Amino acid sequence: MLIRLVSLCCFFFVSFNYMGLAQEQEKITISSEYGPKSQELLDYYRFQGVDYFKMKIKGSTLAEKKFMIISKEYWNSKVSKIDTSVNSGRMGIKAGTNEFEMTVISKKENKDSAKFMFSFPRFLTTKYFRTMPTDSYSLRDPFNGKEYEYKANETIMLLVLSLPYKDPKNPGWTSYCELSSKGVPPSEWGEKYGIEHYITFEMKFY
Repeated sequence: MLIRLVSLCCFFFVSFNYMGLAQEQEKITISSEYGPKSQELLDYYRFQGVDYFKMKIKGSTLAEKKFMIISKEYWNSKVSKIDTSVNSGRMGIKAGTNEFEMTVISKKENKDSAKFMFSFPRFLTTKYFRTMPTDSYSLRDPFNGKEYEYKANETIMLLVLSLPYKDPKNPGWTSYCELSSKGVPPSEWGEKYGIEHYITFEMKFY
C-alpha cells in the first residue's frame, strides 16, 4: 500500500510538473504593420490624421482563450486611469483560432479627445480617450514592427498613443522615433523623455 501511494504521488508530481512546464514554455508572438496597403488610402489617412495598425497574433492555444485590452493613461509620468477597453469574455467570445489579426484605428475626434476603433474577426468596438488640445498625438508601435515574443501568461504591449519627444538641446525639434529607438519601456516614457501625456494599450489572454 505504501509503495503504491508513493507511486501515485510521484505520478501526480510528474504530471503537474509537466503541465506547468508546458504552460511556461508556451509562447505568443505579435507583429504589427502600419497603414493600409493601398498608397492612395494611406495618403488619405495621413491627410486626415488617421493612424492605422494591423496586428498579427500567434499562439498554440489561443483558439480557446478569451482576451482583454487594457488602457493606461499617463499624465506627468504617473498612471492616472486604468480601463478595460475590450473584454471578449463579456460577450462570450473566444479567439477562435491560434492565429488571427486585429486592426486598431485612431484619430483625434476634437481638440481634447481621440477616437479608437478595435476590430477583430468576430466583433469591433469604439472607444474615446481624453487628450490635450493638440493634434500632435501619434499612435506608435513600441517595437517598430518587429515580431516580438511573450510568454502565454504575460501582458502584451500593443500600442501607445503619445505626444512627441521634445529635445531640450534643440528647441523646436520633436520626434516620435526617439521614444522607441532605445528600447525604453513605454511605462517610463514620461520620466525618461518628459512626455506630458500618453496612453498605453496592453493585451492579456485568459
